[in-house]
Amino acid sequence: MASVVVSQEIRQNALILHVEGRLTIGHGAPLEEHLKQAWRGDASRVVVNLSACPYLDSAGIALLVSALKHAREAGKRFFLVGLSRQVQNVLELTRLDKVFDICDTVDAALGASTGKEK
Repeated sequence: MASVVVSQEIRQNALILHVEGRLTIGHGAPLEEHLKQAWRGDASRVVVNLSACPYLDSAGIALLVSALKHAREAGKRFFLVGLSRQVQNVLELTRLDKVFDICDTVDAALGASTGKEK
């Protein structure tokens, strides 16, 4: 799959972005645009569902790190959910699994209070 498709929903004062496709160089723009809107919105949480994202490269990692920075600046919680084994491995190798709030499911992220809930 060459392009990334992003759909969104609002639940419990959270913006949930469902990402479908590989987050690689030249293909992250749809997610980036949704995230830019998220920082201006009223949702207190932004949840990025990567369950349909089988792969990300350094550009995808950079996009997510930038998103986390912007979320913190905007006073919003930022979660990654539904990680494939490959995406989880990349985050572990880069030790970013210690930086991001990662949950198994959207519902877990919506119910998370503080810390590194799974």
